Amino acid sequence: MHLPLIDFRAYKVGNNIKEQMQVPEGAPKAEYEYRWKFKQDGEEVVIKNQGTYPQVEGEFVGVETKLIKEGAKPAIPDFLLEKNGENVTDEVLNAEKLLLIVAYNLYNTEIEGYPAIQLLVEEAREKGYRVIGLTSSGPEIQEQIKDKHNLNFEFYQADETLIKTIVRSNPGILTLENGTITQKVHWFDSEKIRL
Repeated sequence: MHLPLIDFRAYKVGNNIKEQMQVPEGAPKAEYEYRWKFKQDGEEVVIKNQGTYPQVEGEFVGVETKLIKEGAKPAIPDFLLEKNGENVTDEVLNAEKLLLIVAYNLYNTEIEGYPAIQLLVEEAREKGYRVIGLTSSGPEIQEQIKDKHNLNFEFYQADETLIKTIVRSNPGILTLENGTITQKVHWFDSEKIRL
């Protein structure tokens, strides 16, 4: 009924999602070995280097590339939000004040959390927050949940695994400011959100 005390994920409070989607400046890059094959005087010659086409006499046969060392990867490689099939990731991450209701699967969401969420949504709107839901579930169940619980916000869609990585509660609540996660709670702790 609560989130863990310590969050080790890239979506922890204080992290900026846009920054976590980038490889840090100066981070190690991937290293490759190129094996260039040429035919010289009837024999195959192999020249190894880091990728520059060698200046060699002879007929080019082919090149093989081998990863020698992995490069750094962004902490968040797959953050993509959609609404009606359109990518709205930047629009959401650039919102000055955002209340994000996260329900990775609306078919098994904990419906007892929605009355408290609706109260929070109303307060957020009064204080100038943009409010959206995030789910992997389709439009039909989205409308059913909205109607059943009088929810007055739109759901955006994302991959279920991505959403579970953000927050495991179903539903969970986050606040963001220009892409930075400022608060994150299980729906049971909705009264802890300060707007």
